[in-house]
Amino acid sequence: MLAQVGATYPVAPGLHRIPTFDGVKLTANSFQPVTLDKSAKFPVVIFGNSWDSPGTEYIGYEKSWAAEGYVVVEYEARGWFTSGGHCTGAGPEEMKDVSAVIDWILKTFPHADPDAIGFVGVSYGGGMGLLAAAHDKRVRAVVAMSAWADIEGALNWNDSPSRLWGELLVLSGKVLGSLDPQMNTMWNNVVHHENMDQVQPWAAERSPMHFVDQLNENKPAIFMSHNHDDNLFHSVWAIQLWEALKIEKKIALNAGTHGSAELLPFAEADKLWGDSLSWMNRYLKGAQNGIDKAPHVEIQRQDNGLKGQYFGFESWPPPSDEFATLSFHMGPRQSSGVFGSLSTAGTTEQGQEVLQYAKKGLLTTGIFAVADAFKPVVPVKAKLGEVDIRHNLVFATAAMQATTVCGWPTLTGLSVVPTENKFQLVFYLYSADLSSKVGNLMTHSVYTSWEAKAGAKNAVEDISFHSTCFEVPSGHALVLGMDMYDYLYEPASTQGNVTLVYPLAANLHLPVLHQQSIMV
Repeated sequence: MLAQVGATYPVAPGLHRIPTFDGVKLTANSFQPVTLDKSAKFPVVIFGNSWDSPGTEYIGYEKSWAAEGYVVVEYEARGWFTSGGHCTGAGPEEMKDVSAVIDWILKTFPHADPDAIGFVGVSYGGGMGLLAAAHDKRVRAVVAMSAWADIEGALNWNDSPSRLWGELLVLSGKVLGSLDPQMNTMWNNVVHHENMDQVQPWAAERSPMHFVDQLNENKPAIFMSHNHDDNLFHSVWAIQLWEALKIEKKIALNAGTHGSAELLPFAEADKLWGDSLSWMNRYLKGAQNGIDKAPHVEIQRQDNGLKGQYFGFESWPPPSDEFATLSFHMGPRQSSGVFGSLSTAGTTEQGQEVLQYAKKGLLTTGIFAVADAFKPVVPVKAKLGEVDIRHNLVFATAAMQATTVCGWPTLTGLSVVPTENKFQLVFYLYSADLSSKVGNLMTHSVYTSWEAKAGAKNAVEDISFHSTCFEVPSGHALVLGMDMYDYLYEPASTQGNVTLVYPLAANLHLPVLHQQSIMV
C-alpha cells in the first residue's frame, strides 16, 4: 500500500554510518514513519548537506516530512564533519556515494519505495541533487535551492574570479571539512587565470549544465529556487539550465542572496519549503495538488519588502504580450555634468572619456552578503551626482513613467580602448531620484578580459546582469554605472585605464513587464 497524502504517522529516528563504494563511511540520520502495515510503501527523500553545514541542518523538515509519510535520510557528504574521505566538490566520488546511499536505504528500510526517491538540498546539497538525478535514474524528483548550474561560471563569472566567495568556500572547507588538495589547486588556477584548460574539464564533470542530456533522458521532476542577488551561483546560469531542461520543471527567483530566501524565516522560507513538499507529494506520491498547474516561472519583486509579490509566467522567455524590451543607446557626458545619456534615439556625438582604475568609489555592490540579503528593505544606495568621473562613469535616462524591470538586463555592443593587455569592468544598474541624484541598486554585472590588445579598440562580449525585478517609480531615471573594481571580484589589473570613444554602438536592453500576473 502506498503512503496516503494527508495521513500523519508517528516517526522513528535513527543514526547511521553508511558504507560507500570505496570503504568511506558517511554519517547519516533518518526519520521513518511507523506503521503496523507490513505492506506499506513510503517514498524516500534524501537531504544533502550544504557546504560547511552538518547533517542535522534539515532536522525539523526531516521530522515533519516523515510524519507525512516519507522515509527521510540526511547524510553528510564525504569530507564533511564526521563523514570520512575528502570533499572533491560534487565530483565522481560523490556521485557514487549517492548511489551507494540509495542502495543502503533500500536495504535498510523495508517500507522504502524504490520507485519514488527524491533529493532535496540547499547550495552544495542542491547541486548534489541535480547531479545525482543525472547520474542515477532512480532519483525521480529534485528540489535544488541556491544550487549551481555551471561551476566554472559560478567561480569565474564572465571570466571574473569571484574572489571573496571563493576564498570563503576554500577557507570554511579547510576548517570544517577535509578538502581534496585538487580543490585548492583549481581555485588558485581560477584566481590567477592559469591552467584554465585543466579547470574546464574538472568543472564540467561537477556542473549540472554539462549533464542536461542525461537529465532530459532520465526525466526527474525538478524544482529550482534561486535568488536574484546570489553572487556565488549566479541566476543567469540557473535560468539557462532551467530553459535547457525538457522535463517537468519549475523555478522560483526570489529576492535575496545565496541561500537567504530558503533559509531565513523572515524571508520566503515557509513558501519555498511548502512548495518543495508539494513538489514531492505531486511527483513521488502522485498527489493532484495543483503545483504542476501553477506558473512554472515565479519572479519576486526586490523593492517592496522581504515578502514581496511574485509575478508568474508559464514559460521563459515569456510571450510578447506579457513582456517588452526597452533599449537605450549610451551617449557621452556633457561638459557641465556627471551623467552621460541613455536614450532610445541614439546619438552621433563624438568624443571620448577615460575611465581609470581605483579601489575607492561611490559605486559598489554593498556590504558582503548582508546588503544582498536585506536589499528589499535596506536598499544599496549611491550618490550618483557626486561620483568622481575619473573613476566612475554614469549614464542616465530622462525621467520615466513607472516601469517594472523584470528579468535579465543585457549590455551589448560596447567597445573600449585599454592601456593594458588585461582589464576588468563592473556595471551597475540603478533606479535614481533625479532631484537628489541618489540611486537604489537594482542589479550588477562584471566583465574581464585577460588577453586584450592594449591601445586598440576591444569589443566587450555581450553582458548579462543578475536577474532583477524592480519597479522604477514614475519620475525616476534608470542609471547605468561603470567602473573598474568591485571587492567581489579579483581584478585582472590594478593599474591602467580604458577609453570609451563616441559614438558608441553600445545598447542597454531592459526586459519590462507589459502585462502583469501577480501571485499573492
